[in-house]
Amino acid sequence: MIEIDSLHYYRLLCYSTAVAFHFGVSGFANYSPISSVYTSSRFRTIFKVTQFRPSALNSSRRKLGLVYVPQLDSRGKSSTVPRMSSTLTGSDVVSQSSIKRYEEGPLFNQMVTYNDVAYLAGQVAPDTSDQTVKGQAEQIFARIDQLLKVAGTDKTRLLSANVWLKDIQHVAEFNEAWNSWIDSTNKPVRATVEAKLVRPELLVEVQVTAALPRRLTPVQTNLAAAAVGPYHQGIVLDNGTIYVSGCIGLNPQTGSLIDSTVVGQAKQALSNMKHILRAAGATPERVTKTLVLLKNIEDFERVNEIYKSFFNNGAYPSRSCFAVKELPKGALVEFECVAQLE
Repeated sequence: MIEIDSLHYYRLLCYSTAVAFHFGVSGFANYSPISSVYTSSRFRTIFKVTQFRPSALNSSRRKLGLVYVPQLDSRGKSSTVPRMSSTLTGSDVVSQSSIKRYEEGPLFNQMVTYNDVAYLAGQVAPDTSDQTVKGQAEQIFARIDQLLKVAGTDKTRLLSANVWLKDIQHVAEFNEAWNSWIDSTNKPVRATVEAKLVRPELLVEVQVTAALPRRLTPVQTNLAAAAVGPYHQGIVLDNGTIYVSGCIGLNPQTGSLIDSTVVGQAKQALSNMKHILRAAGATPERVTKTLVLLKNIEDFERVNEIYKSFFNNGAYPSRSCFAVKELPKGALVEFECVAQLE
């Protein structure tokens, strides 16, 4: 069961309808967003949309749990099938902390960035004494370049462009300016139409979207053992994802293995990983995926006992575990993980 507490009627309708059409869901006869239940016989999934609760605004976590949904098997007999339950609150739909707004005006902002995309408002020429389409277009392109630079991106990462011309007969003149400005190997999608613009002296208006580059922030702490090769202890993406490099049982002060036992090395390796997570601004509870590498698969149970104590209240992430031929520095166990900032 997926229960969605939405902030807005239209968001609810858009989300549930998009899921329905994308996955070929049947049974969408009732589109009311309040206490409606939509079912899919194909995917045996239930979407339950409940009325908006103001308290959802104060929640910032997505809760996952296993529920059992009654189903009919191929012979028509009832059975229960486990399904993941996810409660999405308003803050899950749109995280206000991830939205950035630039150059606020009385009616709208000049640019908004969200989810690795920069959205620019329609741009017009600041100097309309130039009554040529090419001249106004060149001014607009200079302004777009300026805004994209503020967002940390550029025209080589444009995704889409909308062009409104006062007179469509001037499209060739606009295209001349466009071709001089655009990166010829990274053209965006584009639509061009004739339109009545907001002021008569305006001849053209352009609106674009652009992808933001993923910024990588290295993590470095002296409380964990230093990297033993040409890599960082960890990397944080600008979307809050943390990648922690493989940690072995090295003493941070000496750079040597803490001892010759798998238990001692596992404890020290996990301690190193915890300090790297904390340096990145996270805790073990924010880990979503781990990888465990063992020199000897017979150490599996011994390492598991140490591993369990690393996570509070049994909040274990997903995991893979392998036995390998050799590990760096002659280590007996190595851990790496992926985590997410709050």
